[in-house]
Amino acid sequence: MPRISNCRYTKFGPYYPCNVTTSGCSCAGNNVVNPVINEEYVFMVLTETTTVASGDIIPVALTNFAGNAITSTEAGIVNMIPGTYQATFNVTSEIGAGGENSFALSLNDTVISVSSTSEEGSVGSVSSVSNSIIFSVTENSTLSLINNGSDTVNVQRANLTVRKIN
Repeated sequence: MPRISNCRYTKFGPYYPCNVTTSGCSCAGNNVVNPVINEEYVFMVLTETTTVASGDIIPVALTNFAGNAITSTEAGIVNMIPGTYQATFNVTSEIGAGGENSFALSLNDTVISVSSTSEEGSVGSVSSVSNSIIFSVTENSTLSLINNGSDTVNVQRANLTVRKIN
C-alpha cells in the first residue's frame, strides 16, 4: 500500500508531497497511509410516484453500478456477497392516513432496526427522510428498501446506494 508523507523533495521545493520511496525525499515522520477505496456499488432510483403498501418493497431501479460484489436482478432488491457494506437511502413521500411515514432497510426479509426512520405530519403533506448505515453480511444476502410504516403511502422519489467497504 503506498504511503504519502509531508516530505521535503529538494527538486520541487520544501513541502512538495511525495511517495516515501521517492529518491531525494526527506520525511519528517508525518506519514499518512492512503485508504483503499473499494469501487463496488449499486445506485438505484425511483423517479415516478408509486403507491407502496405497508411492508412492501419500494421498487427502486438500478441506474448505475460497478464491480461484481453487488448486483440487482429485479426492482428494489440488491444481491450481495459476504462483506461489509454502507447503505444510504432517501425517500420523499406523502404522509399517509395515520400521520406518520416510516421507511427502513430489510436484510434477508428482516428489518434492520437501526435503519428505520420516520416522520410525522399532516395527511397528504410531503415528507423526506434519509438514513445511512454500515453493516456486515456473512453469507450471500438480499437487501431492500421498504415501507416500514402501517399505512399505504405514495412515494414520489426514492434512491438507494449500497457500497462494499470490505
